[in-house]
Amino acid sequence: GDAGIWGLQVRPKNGGEAILAADYCHGNISVLNLLRGRLDVWRAEADGVEINVDRTADGRIPLLDRFLSGSSAAPVAAAPASAGKPIDLTSPLRVDALRLQHIRVHIRDQSVTPTFDTVLAMDLRLSDLGSPNRPARFEFGMSDNALLVSLEVSGEGRSGGKTLDASMHMVARGVRLKPAAAYLQPLGIHPVADGLTFNADGHIHTAPGANNADGFSGSIVLDHISATADMQEALALDQLELDADMIDTKSIHLARLVLDGVRAHGERADNGKLRLAGLEWDPSLIARPATQPTIAPAVAQVSQPSLLADLLAEPWSLNEFSVRKLNATFHDSAVAPAADVSLVSDELSIKNINHDPNNLDAGVTFTGKLRSPRLIDEIKLTASAQPFAAKKTFRLDVEASGIKPDALKPYLDELGLESQFKSGRFTCAVGGWLGIADDGELQGDFNVDHVWLRDGGDLFTFNGIHADGLGLDPATGRIRAKDIELSGPGMSAHRGVGGALECLGFKTKPVVGQMQVGEVAASSPASTAPAAPIEMPKIKIDRFAWKDIHFALTDEAVSPVTKLEISNTGVVITDLRTDAEGATQPARQGHVRAWMSAAGIAESLSVEGDVSPGTEPGRAGLAFDVKVEGKAITGAGIASYLKPMGIEPVLVNGSLQLHAKAGVSQSGDGLTGALVADHVRFADGRAELVAVD
Repeated sequence: GDAGIWGLQVRPKNGGEAILAADYCHGNISVLNLLRGRLDVWRAEADGVEINVDRTADGRIPLLDRFLSGSSAAPVAAAPASAGKPIDLTSPLRVDALRLQHIRVHIRDQSVTPTFDTVLAMDLRLSDLGSPNRPARFEFGMSDNALLVSLEVSGEGRSGGKTLDASMHMVARGVRLKPAAAYLQPLGIHPVADGLTFNADGHIHTAPGANNADGFSGSIVLDHISATADMQEALALDQLELDADMIDTKSIHLARLVLDGVRAHGERADNGKLRLAGLEWDPSLIARPATQPTIAPAVAQVSQPSLLADLLAEPWSLNEFSVRKLNATFHDSAVAPAADVSLVSDELSIKNINHDPNNLDAGVTFTGKLRSPRLIDEIKLTASAQPFAAKKTFRLDVEASGIKPDALKPYLDELGLESQFKSGRFTCAVGGWLGIADDGELQGDFNVDHVWLRDGGDLFTFNGIHADGLGLDPATGRIRAKDIELSGPGMSAHRGVGGALECLGFKTKPVVGQMQVGEVAASSPASTAPAAPIEMPKIKIDRFAWKDIHFALTDEAVSPVTKLEISNTGVVITDLRTDAEGATQPARQGHVRAWMSAAGIAESLSVEGDVSPGTEPGRAGLAFDVKVEGKAITGAGIASYLKPMGIEPVLVNGSLQLHAKAGVSQSGDGLTGALVADHVRFADGRAELVAVD
């Protein structure tokens, strides 16, 4: 059969501008094969097609509404899944020639300001789809005076049964996002590049599965993927390779997914905003969107499980996921001199990802090595997890060596610091588990161990953080914990004769100059966004303990040289709760005990008393009722600091006692607090020096 139509127009029933208009349409199909139940299109073409798509100021698309309004029948329940049919990649129809030429899509969107108005010009050429002798070939081209110089996609391939062999090439030149800024602004994104270019090549191959299996094996290779902004490479991937051992109607088993030659370049402009691929991140745009279009009411639909959810519920596996030759760079123009930081890795690898509904406790492992030139010579990462188990365990070990942060010098200069690192080392281990209870509460344990930073000697040590019985109720936001215990840190500092302070591998240095007021305003513009409300979290902790805190300071800038040391320091709080709402029984009175010892200042300082939750319904709060006591207080340890002021400490055996009540509670968008102290007594031996009732 052969048919042709000239001057085709499709208009709304109630009149108005044509939705679709075509100068010429032509079709030629095999009638005999159509009677046999197969569609063979010898030639189909359309020329001079114009399509008008409008979006009104309230966010509706009338063209879409016309299609949706015609569907008023009751929703049909999903049919039960039938037994999997054999996979067949043969084209269900044959098209010898499809030609769509001079297609124009006119888009007008009045829901953004200014009104977005553009015309997309497209052409499509498809040949030999379903041909038994020749590969199918396609070419697609698109351009737009405002948004796009050109988009070209071409490819060819053959398919039949379980075999598919196809390749493609894509290039988009002169992608201009500035005219579409109104759509990106609510996301906090501002386009700054004048033109973007994207490239990609791809190839897919499938073959029947081994041993006459019902499924197929295959591979997908994507090459030369890149995105450039104003002729500068921003993102690139030399090759993505995905190999599948077997894909059938019941399972997916992938051998490996490899990303090779990953490159990314980000920057911070001199205005302090982050940029990537010609896009600038500006959070203030989110707070003050230019437009707030009204979204058209959604059409009621029957909720259906997604195809992805169905696939993930079935058995699937990925033996290895690797990222090779990673090179991420960051250029910061907001500091002087400009800073350049990079992160490089030869390989990062995740292995043994296996989702088996009959064995969800299978473990996944991760290994990787990274380095940051002029910052860290090597970072070793080792991790394991059970991501599909009901109790999702995890552990991560980090070991960094060769720490010498020369690349951070511009940032350190702004802070008045200089690095003392020669070849530092850092270790840390993080572990725990996560799970979701039947009532939706997020539960778990969290541990941090073996934290230390060294450069010759110890700079910082932390024995660990152990948090057990954690819970977060997403419905109420309440946080609970059975036991939280911190042990550490241990650290020391040194102040030299010139007054420079050394701590944690860094040293303070004299300030060369001070920033002028104008420079401060330019570098840190005032935010017009409203201040975020401060809200006290609703928490319940059965026991909180922080012990083994140790800090030592050697000060050579005073005479005589002074050594200060804080040790035997900690705090224990039981039954800590910030609100009584939701309790099935009256909350138990909490208890707090804190202590400290500082040689040369006080043999002991202690705080002990009660802690109770807020009493106002729906508002979090804390109230403390404590006694403070100090023993063997002397000023000998700080005599060197008092001497220049003409003060000489004469305390021999000082003591301190007082009673205090303190509270903090939620009030509107902020917090309010109060402190009352009474029965204050300060004495030296038996001699009372200060007394306040």
